Amino acid sequence: MKENKRYLCLLRGVNVSGQKLIKMSDLKTLLYKNGLDEITTYIQSGNIVFTTRMDCKKQISTFIERLLMKEYGWEVPSLILTKENLNKILENNPYPELEEISTNKPYVCIPKQVFLQDKMEALNALHFDGEFFTTRKYGVYLYCTKEANKCKISTKLIEKKLGAVCTTRNWRTLLKLQKLF
Repeated sequence: MKENKRYLCLLRGVNVSGQKLIKMSDLKTLLYKNGLDEITTYIQSGNIVFTTRMDCKKQISTFIERLLMKEYGWEVPSLILTKENLNKILENNPYPELEEISTNKPYVCIPKQVFLQDKMEALNALHFDGEFFTTRKYGVYLYCTKEANKCKISTKLIEKKLGAVCTTRNWRTLLKLQKLF
């Protein structure tokens, strides 16, 4: 019998600006009833740590997305990470000096699929005052000197330029999720 493995699921676009509202307690119950175990959620933005016997990230993502579509009628992209994936994201931060200033910044826009090199170059050609970003293998690392909702570089813009589904989390959230693993 397969042993349970631990994963992190990052849901994209739930509980943001009053849209796709899902109570994390209801989500935990739904996932538990459908075979996931040791489920922990963190804040209301769709961060779920769990165990499962499934061992293919794509299979798990499809499974969760279908459950959410069936239960809520919404398409909700899900990104599945292992502890190693999350550690790589954190280790590759190009702005380590900013961690001391504010653990709420930087942000990381994490892709569901690998970025293509030519698309990364197109994104890297953009420049906005007070907004800094670096595209790396594990995501787009963002640092803005203004409020995130006033920045021009956004998850939607990154998705459009890179042709990849992404979700964004702040640094503090990623550090907390690392501890939950």
